[in-house]
Amino acid sequence: MKRQPNGIKKIKNKRFVFLGMTGGTSKPGRSIHIVGTKGEIQGDMEAGSYVIRHPDARKGHMYSEQQIKVGVSEDMHGGGDLLLVDDFVKVLKGAVPSISSTSLEKSLHGHFIGFAADQSRLDIYFVKRTIGSCLLNIR
Repeated sequence: MKRQPNGIKKIKNKRFVFLGMTGGTSKPGRSIHIVGTKGEIQGDMEAGSYVIRHPDARKGHMYSEQQIKVGVSEDMHGGGDLLLVDDFVKVLKGAVPSISSTSLEKSLHGHFIGFAADQSRLDIYFVKRTIGSCLLNIR
């Protein structure tokens, strides 16, 4: 089996996904950048917005761009924490969990990634963890 670079995982239909986490930066923040064959989405959590770009083959053009404001800024989780608490309270009152709800097991897996990344940062080495069906190499 070929070894893939850190953070890259092959998923269905020959697609690849890369997750990069960087710590110790001068300006803390969270961003997302999704690139596909038909365009890209780039988001900035602190700005509370994301941009959708599509290639534009017309002469003199490179791409079209649409900025979307989400109404939440300077919230490191984009308002997600409040929505999770709201969803949790609704479930306690008997409502069906929303699509954003995860099992305790999946939530723990996500946190283990962060803990392993922090351990790797402190000890300056790769941390290998198997989480579900994923083998993660974190450095």
